[in-house]
Amino acid sequence: RLSKQAAERVCDEGARRALEGKLDGVEGHLSKQAVERAADDDARRALQDKLRDLEELVSKQAAERAADDDVRRALQDRVGGTEERLAQEALERASMQGRLAEMEERVSSQAMEIAARDDVSQVVQARLEHVEEQVA
Repeated sequence: RLSKQAAERVCDEGARRALEGKLDGVEGHLSKQAVERAADDDARRALQDKLRDLEELVSKQAAERAADDDVRRALQDRVGGTEERLAQEALERASMQGRLAEMEERVSSQAMEIAARDDVSQVVQARLEHVEEQVA
């Protein structure tokens, strides 16, 4: 009976050691998983930080692009205003050139009238002199 109990104890001791070994293996595996999970958490946090940095960069670039668009629109408005002003000035110049041409035409017409009067005046003067010569 004692040897049976001793055999059972040895068997129980072996089973206990086997269970302890399995328990150590499970604890080691769980510990390894915990380390891996912690590493995964660190990696996830690092990726979230990078994602946040990228989102900030994209936001900043979008703001810069919006500012560039505002500047471009302002410049286009200025160019448009300048083009309108230049077109208006060109119309004014054309109008002035038309008036100048009309004035030149009138002056030319008046010069021709004056020349014709001078011719008539010379003819009258010549006849007057001729009449005076005949009277004398």
